[in-house]
Amino acid sequence: MNLKHCTFALLLLCTATTQALASATLSAVARWPYTPVASFLNPSPNAVTSGAHVNYAQPLIVWSVGDTVSILQSDTMAAVSAMRVETSTVIHDIHVNPSPGSETLYVAAGQSGLLIYDLSGLSGTPSTPAPVLKGSLSQAPGNPGSRLISETQTQAVPQIDARGLGYHDGFVFLADMNFGLRVINVADPENPVEEPLTTQTADRISGYKQPDINGTYKTTGGYTNATACRFDGKTFALVLDYYHGLRVFDVTDPKVVADPVSKDMRSNLLYGSIALVTGLFATEAPDGNLYAYVTAMDAYAEYSVASKLRVLLPGAALGASPIVNTGRSLSPGDATGIVVADVTGFLADGDKGLQVIDFSTPPVDGVVLDYPIIGAYDADTRGSYSVDLIGDDAFMAAAENGLQKIDVATPSAPAHIQTVTSPVSGDAVWYHGGHVYLLDGDSGLFIFNAAEPSDLSLEGMYENDGPAHDVAVTGNTACIADGAKGLTLVDVSTKSAPVLFSTTDTSGTATGVATFVSASRTYTCVANGATQPYVVVEITDPASPGTPRAANLAGFTPGTARDVATLGAHAYFADELGLKIVNITNPAAPAVIAEKATPGTAVSVAVFAHEGRTYALIADQGRGIAVEDVTNPLAIPGTVALIPPPATGSYQHLAVQNQVAFAAAGEGGLFTFDLNNPEAPEALASYTTKSSAEQVSAFVKDGTVHGALAEKYNGLVMTALSQTTPQEPAPPMESPSSSSSSCFINSAEGGL
Repeated sequence: MNLKHCTFALLLLCTATTQALASATLSAVARWPYTPVASFLNPSPNAVTSGAHVNYAQPLIVWSVGDTVSILQSDTMAAVSAMRVETSTVIHDIHVNPSPGSETLYVAAGQSGLLIYDLSGLSGTPSTPAPVLKGSLSQAPGNPGSRLISETQTQAVPQIDARGLGYHDGFVFLADMNFGLRVINVADPENPVEEPLTTQTADRISGYKQPDINGTYKTTGGYTNATACRFDGKTFALVLDYYHGLRVFDVTDPKVVADPVSKDMRSNLLYGSIALVTGLFATEAPDGNLYAYVTAMDAYAEYSVASKLRVLLPGAALGASPIVNTGRSLSPGDATGIVVADVTGFLADGDKGLQVIDFSTPPVDGVVLDYPIIGAYDADTRGSYSVDLIGDDAFMAAAENGLQKIDVATPSAPAHIQTVTSPVSGDAVWYHGGHVYLLDGDSGLFIFNAAEPSDLSLEGMYENDGPAHDVAVTGNTACIADGAKGLTLVDVSTKSAPVLFSTTDTSGTATGVATFVSASRTYTCVANGATQPYVVVEITDPASPGTPRAANLAGFTPGTARDVATLGAHAYFADELGLKIVNITNPAAPAVIAEKATPGTAVSVAVFAHEGRTYALIADQGRGIAVEDVTNPLAIPGTVALIPPPATGSYQHLAVQNQVAFAAAGEGGLFTFDLNNPEAPEALASYTTKSSAEQVSAFVKDGTVHGALAEKYNGLVMTALSQTTPQEPAPPMESPSSSSSSCFINSAEGGL
């Protein structure tokens, strides 16, 4: 990851236009569920944890993705239980208290605060008793953070924004982005409360309120990760401060929280105002010292590293000596989550999978060591972000392929054991009225506020058993192509609480939907498989839809319909034989009036108008994208243009907005094309995905063309197409030595 050279591109996003882009960039501006813990940082490094349970012989693995928690048996990877938590963003951190008979899960759920679940009832595979929400804490009106709202006024911020947590002996130490370190007594899980300080101050009655970010901005908080540990008979809470680096608190007495001992880890990015630190793990090493292992990026945001920081010597008071940077390991990917056993580190390293690091070299005073990578596993592991360890098995979460169990008994040769796919997937997507609707074919429909595409907020979810294949939204009705169940209509007028309108049997397998209005009445076209391939259903009253009307096929050979688009008086169906055009002027009696055979397998269709003519794009697997002039369906000329297939994958879904075509190409990623001259489409830009690009929905916001992308195991990705200015290529970067000024981990006691 190189942020130094991407800052200019980010600025350009703000000024992009919808005109043809001779030189363009397609960039991700937001993601879900792999949402960064803060700007310029990686996704949650704490999505995988484990803990013993009295009802199971082996520890349980707990894995969070987005708003979903999955609990698995570590030996067999069999599912024990799963649940969704209430959060507008994602789960940022999880911790299991394995006390026999009172096993508990603590969840840092962003603006939903701290959530506490009782796991003690779990039993069997799958478990019939589900985890039970016992308590929560999302507001602290008596102990708020604050922000400056004018030169002389501050505003209280009582909302808790929980980004990380540590636990010890009945207390949760919470990293609150809006406040600082909160100390929460959870002895009674149904009534978590902040532990009051023995000596309270005017601005805090509990915990530690991080003052004035950088000593400049009157805004408190900035903490993005936390852990707790015991060392030398004392309890310590370690936190990562987005605006500074590492901070360490002595919380042996939770009623007495003094100023922390800190390590400045700020980069040069944004005028040296932020620390690009993500992952945190603390443990006592074999030499008897307390160490913190931090994943970060260097001063110029060019190199990703895992660093080893000596925090405390046995017998010494915290702060008696500074936190010392003993060394770092330069990672080939994006260092995110880390766990250490003895002197061996296991790093979730973005697209480079699992990296195994040897931290055994003893520290040398005044020297920053280079710790070597001694093993790696990187098959099907793009987007690796979190890892935990049980014995000789590493459990690593990755956007590409879910949760992987990896044998690390031989650290130099990690070996794959088993994979469990993600509980959240992106199968279809639709943008409508400032909201994005993401269909997970197996679990339901997620609804996001996307009024600002770079700032997604999860508003609601409609649970729906799969498999479902496609979604379109008209007004306050979401139309779901629900496979063998037919057409499912969902009331989305209240985004936080969508409810079922109706389900209509379409006597086929519904795989695609599109809507249209005729004579002030609303209809849905359904691509309905093989039995009745081309179907129209009136949905003016979504609670009581009309009878499905199958198109008259007289004179035409039906194919298995996969997708459908509508424009004007016609519906355009992609089936295994090619393109079918259905006259929908009379929706009660639709009829196929034309076809265009394709030599491949047509799987998707998009239609657009340009300069008085109508064109259809057909994703024809194995052949590419055919551009057809369908202005007169009864006299379709030869193929106007053919966009060749991608080097990897195949085009499987299409969308058009402002003469820009978006093409989801499975493992090949997302592509865009300029259609201002339909006879000669021009490639614009592409976006490399972590997993299969399934569907895309295109829209314009503030003059910029966006594509909302459903990515199979990576959920929702919001992309933006922006104009770029040609630049001289950046010189190749050299790997920095420990004395190089380009690496922030170059000084034992100075900034990292």
